[in-house]
Amino acid sequence: MKCTPAVLAAALLVAGCSSDNNDLPDLGPSVTMSPPAANTGVPDTAKLMAALLTESELPVGFGALVDPSIETSAAQPSPTKNESPTDPPECSAVLEQIADVSPGATGRALGRFQGTDFSSIDIDAASYSPSAVAGAFAHVQDLFAKCTEYSGKDGDGVKISFTLGSLDRPKSGDSSVSIRMLTESEGVTLTSDVVVMVVGTTIVQFAATGTSPIAPQVLTDLVDKQASKIRDIK
Repeated sequence: MKCTPAVLAAALLVAGCSSDNNDLPDLGPSVTMSPPAANTGVPDTAKLMAALLTESELPVGFGALVDPSIETSAAQPSPTKNESPTDPPECSAVLEQIADVSPGATGRALGRFQGTDFSSIDIDAASYSPSAVAGAFAHVQDLFAKCTEYSGKDGDGVKISFTLGSLDRPKSGDSSVSIRMLTESEGVTLTSDVVVMVVGTTIVQFAATGTSPIAPQVLTDLVDKQASKIRDIK
Protein backbone atom coordinates (compact mmCIF):
# COMPACT_ATOMS: atom_id res chain seq x y z
CA MET A 1 0.00 0.00 0.00
CA LYS A 2 1.44 3.35 -1.01
CA CYS A 3 1.49 5.64 2.00
CA THR A 4 -0.16 8.65 0.36
CA PRO A 5 -3.11 10.46 1.97
CA ALA A 6 -5.66 9.42 -0.65
CA VAL A 7 -4.85 5.70 -0.53
CA LEU A 8 -4.53 5.59 3.24
CA ALA A 9 -7.81 7.43 3.70
CA ALA A 10 -9.66 4.82 1.68
CA ALA A 11 -8.14 2.00 3.71
CA LEU A 12 -8.75 3.78 7.01
CA LEU A 13 -12.42 4.35 6.30
CA VAL A 14 -13.02 0.74 5.27
CA ALA A 15 -10.82 -0.87 7.94
CA GLY A 16 -12.95 0.52 10.72
CA CYS A 17 -10.55 -0.25 13.56
CA SER A 18 -9.02 2.29 15.89
CA SER A 19 -5.83 2.43 17.90
CA ASP A 20 -5.99 2.44 21.69
CA ASN A 21 -2.72 4.35 22.09
CA ASN A 22 -1.25 6.82 19.65
CA ASP A 23 1.69 7.82 21.86
CA LEU A 24 5.07 7.23 20.24
CA PRO A 25 8.61 7.57 21.64
CA ASP A 26 10.50 10.59 20.37
CA LEU A 27 12.89 10.06 17.52
CA GLY A 28 16.41 9.42 18.75
CA PRO A 29 19.55 11.21 17.56
CA SER A 30 20.57 10.87 13.94
CA VAL A 31 22.61 7.77 13.13
CA THR A 32 25.98 8.65 11.62
CA MET A 33 27.66 6.13 9.34
CA SER A 34 31.20 5.87 8.05
CA PRO A 35 31.44 6.08 4.24
CA PRO A 36 32.24 2.74 2.57
CA ALA A 37 35.60 2.20 0.93
CA ALA A 38 36.09 4.13 -2.29
CA ASN A 39 36.28 0.91 -4.32
CA THR A 40 32.98 -0.50 -2.99
CA GLY A 41 30.71 -1.66 -5.79
CA VAL A 42 27.61 0.35 -6.71
CA PRO A 43 24.73 -1.86 -7.95
CA ASP A 44 22.75 -0.68 -10.95
CA THR A 45 18.96 -0.79 -11.27
CA ALA A 46 18.85 -4.29 -12.77
CA LYS A 47 20.94 -5.77 -9.97
CA LEU A 48 18.90 -4.03 -7.28
CA MET A 49 15.63 -5.24 -8.78
CA ALA A 50 16.95 -8.80 -8.84
CA ALA A 51 17.96 -8.53 -5.18
CA LEU A 52 14.62 -7.37 -3.77
CA LEU A 53 12.59 -9.85 -1.75
CA THR A 54 10.01 -11.68 -3.83
CA GLU A 55 6.44 -12.70 -3.10
CA SER A 56 7.59 -16.22 -2.17
CA GLU A 57 9.94 -14.81 0.49
CA LEU A 58 7.23 -12.80 2.27
CA PRO A 59 4.64 -14.07 4.78
CA VAL A 60 1.77 -16.09 3.34
CA GLY A 61 -0.97 -13.90 1.92
CA PHE A 62 1.15 -11.14 0.38
CA GLY A 63 0.92 -10.65 -3.37
CA ALA A 64 3.00 -8.40 -5.61
CA LEU A 65 1.42 -5.23 -6.99
CA VAL A 66 2.23 -4.04 -10.50
CA ASP A 67 3.62 -0.51 -10.37
CA PRO A 68 5.06 1.41 -13.34
CA SER A 69 7.62 3.14 -11.15
CA ILE A 70 9.61 -0.08 -10.65
CA GLU A 71 10.92 0.34 -14.19
CA THR A 72 11.76 4.01 -13.80
CA SER A 73 15.25 4.96 -14.89
CA ALA A 74 17.62 5.90 -12.09
CA ALA A 75 17.97 9.29 -13.75
CA GLN A 76 14.24 10.03 -13.67
CA PRO A 77 11.89 10.74 -10.74
CA SER A 78 9.14 8.26 -9.92
CA PRO A 79 5.87 8.95 -11.75
CA THR A 80 3.97 7.97 -8.59
CA LYS A 81 5.49 10.65 -6.38
CA ASN A 82 2.96 11.91 -3.85
CA GLU A 83 1.27 15.04 -5.17
CA SER A 84 -1.19 15.35 -2.26
CA PRO A 85 -0.88 18.55 -0.20
CA THR A 86 0.61 18.25 3.25
CA ASP A 87 1.32 20.71 6.05
CA PRO A 88 4.22 21.36 6.05
CA PRO A 89 4.64 20.71 2.29
CA GLU A 90 8.09 19.07 2.52
CA CYS A 91 6.60 16.21 4.56
CA SER A 92 4.88 14.86 1.45
CA ALA A 93 8.24 13.16 0.79
CA VAL A 94 8.05 10.97 3.91
CA LEU A 95 8.16 7.30 2.82
CA GLU A 96 8.61 8.25 -0.80
CA GLN A 97 11.26 6.21 -2.59
CA ILE A 98 14.75 6.85 -1.26
CA ALA A 99 15.99 7.85 -4.73
CA ASP A 100 13.35 10.63 -4.78
CA VAL A 101 14.03 11.80 -1.24
CA SER A 102 17.81 11.88 -1.76
CA PRO A 103 18.64 12.65 -5.42
CA GLY A 104 21.79 11.38 -7.09
CA ALA A 105 21.10 7.64 -7.00
CA THR A 106 22.93 5.45 -9.50
CA GLY A 107 20.38 2.62 -9.33
CA ARG A 108 16.91 2.19 -7.88
CA ALA A 109 14.38 -0.57 -7.33
CA LEU A 110 10.87 -0.90 -5.92
CA GLY A 111 8.65 -3.77 -4.80
CA ARG A 112 5.10 -3.41 -3.46
CA PHE A 113 3.06 -6.20 -1.90
CA GLN A 114 -0.54 -6.27 -0.66
CA GLY A 115 -1.69 -8.57 2.15
CA THR A 116 -4.95 -9.22 3.97
CA ASP A 117 -6.81 -6.74 6.20
CA PHE A 118 -5.24 -3.73 4.51
CA SER A 119 -1.70 -4.85 5.27
CA SER A 120 1.12 -4.06 2.88
CA ILE A 121 4.88 -4.29 2.51
CA ASP A 122 6.79 -1.72 0.43
CA ILE A 123 10.50 -2.16 -0.27
CA ASP A 124 12.62 0.30 -2.19
CA ALA A 125 16.36 0.53 -2.68
CA ALA A 126 18.71 3.16 -4.06
CA SER A 127 22.46 2.90 -4.66
CA TYR A 128 24.90 5.82 -4.44
CA SER A 129 28.57 6.43 -4.98
CA PRO A 130 30.70 5.56 -1.92
CA SER A 131 31.23 9.27 -1.26
CA ALA A 132 27.49 10.11 -1.46
CA VAL A 133 25.70 7.33 0.43
CA ALA A 134 26.33 8.71 3.94
CA GLY A 135 24.90 12.09 2.96
CA ALA A 136 21.85 10.46 1.37
CA PHE A 137 21.22 8.44 4.53
CA ALA A 138 21.55 11.57 6.67
CA HIS A 139 19.10 13.43 4.43
CA VAL A 140 16.40 10.80 4.96
CA GLN A 141 16.84 11.08 8.71
CA ASP A 142 16.67 14.87 8.54
CA LEU A 143 13.30 14.57 6.79
CA PHE A 144 11.96 12.27 9.51
CA ALA A 145 13.14 14.70 12.20
CA LYS A 146 11.33 17.61 10.52
CA CYS A 147 8.11 15.65 10.06
CA THR A 148 7.34 14.04 13.41
CA GLU A 149 3.82 15.49 13.11
CA TYR A 150 2.15 16.62 9.90
CA SER A 151 -1.17 16.44 8.13
CA GLY A 152 -2.75 16.01 4.72
CA LYS A 153 -6.19 15.69 3.14
CA ASP A 154 -7.85 13.12 0.95
CA GLY A 155 -9.74 13.89 -2.26
CA ASP A 156 -12.84 14.77 -0.25
CA GLY A 157 -11.01 17.17 2.03
CA VAL A 158 -10.96 14.81 5.03
CA LYS A 159 -7.95 15.52 7.24
CA ILE A 160 -5.34 12.80 7.75
CA SER A 161 -2.80 13.14 10.55
CA PHE A 162 0.65 11.56 10.51
CA THR A 163 2.85 11.00 13.57
CA LEU A 164 6.41 9.62 13.52
CA GLY A 165 8.26 8.16 16.47
CA SER A 166 11.17 5.91 17.26
CA LEU A 167 10.89 2.12 16.82
CA ASP A 168 13.10 0.15 19.19
CA ARG A 169 14.65 -2.76 17.30
CA PRO A 170 18.10 -4.18 16.48
CA LYS A 171 20.42 -2.54 13.98
CA SER A 172 20.12 -3.86 10.43
CA GLY A 173 22.66 -3.78 7.61
CA ASP A 174 25.76 -1.63 8.16
CA SER A 175 23.72 1.22 9.67
CA SER A 176 20.00 1.70 10.18
CA VAL A 177 17.25 3.82 11.65
CA SER A 178 13.78 2.50 12.51
CA ILE A 179 10.57 4.49 12.94
CA ARG A 180 6.89 3.90 13.50
CA MET A 181 4.40 6.07 11.63
CA LEU A 182 0.77 6.34 12.72
CA THR A 183 -1.71 7.50 10.10
CA GLU A 184 -5.03 8.61 11.59
CA SER A 185 -8.28 9.86 10.09
CA GLU A 186 -11.63 10.24 11.84
CA GLY A 187 -10.52 8.09 14.78
CA VAL A 188 -9.12 5.22 12.71
CA THR A 189 -5.40 4.42 12.65
CA LEU A 190 -2.94 2.50 10.47
CA THR A 191 0.56 1.64 11.70
CA SER A 192 3.65 1.60 9.49
CA ASP A 193 6.85 0.12 10.91
CA VAL A 194 9.75 1.36 8.80
CA VAL A 195 13.42 0.39 8.63
CA VAL A 196 15.87 2.46 6.57
CA MET A 197 19.22 0.67 6.37
CA VAL A 198 22.50 1.02 4.53
CA VAL A 199 24.17 -2.04 3.02
CA GLY A 200 27.43 -1.10 1.34
CA THR A 201 26.50 1.70 -1.06
CA THR A 202 22.78 0.88 -1.08
CA ILE A 203 20.04 2.39 1.08
CA VAL A 204 16.96 0.19 1.57
CA GLN A 205 13.63 1.37 2.94
CA PHE A 206 11.39 -1.42 4.24
CA ALA A 207 7.88 -0.39 5.33
CA ALA A 208 5.24 -2.76 6.74
CA THR A 209 1.78 -1.21 7.13
CA GLY A 210 -1.41 -2.57 8.67
CA THR A 211 -4.25 -2.01 11.09
CA SER A 212 -1.91 -3.46 13.74
CA PRO A 213 1.91 -3.52 13.84
CA ILE A 214 3.82 -6.30 12.15
CA ALA A 215 5.26 -8.84 14.61
CA PRO A 216 8.74 -7.61 15.64
CA GLN A 217 10.51 -10.89 14.88
CA VAL A 218 8.83 -11.14 11.47
CA LEU A 219 10.02 -7.63 10.65
CA THR A 220 13.57 -8.43 11.77
CA ASP A 221 13.67 -11.67 9.79
CA LEU A 222 12.44 -9.98 6.60
CA VAL A 223 14.77 -7.00 6.92
CA ASP A 224 17.78 -9.22 7.64
CA LYS A 225 16.92 -11.40 4.64
CA GLN A 226 16.71 -8.30 2.45
CA ALA A 227 20.04 -7.04 3.76
CA SER A 228 21.68 -10.37 2.93
CA LYS A 229 20.37 -10.30 -0.64
CA ILE A 230 21.70 -6.78 -1.19
CA ARG A 231 25.07 -7.73 0.29
CA ASP A 232 25.30 -10.78 -2.00
CA ILE A 233 24.98 -8.68 -5.20
CA LYS A 234 27.90 -9.42 -7.51
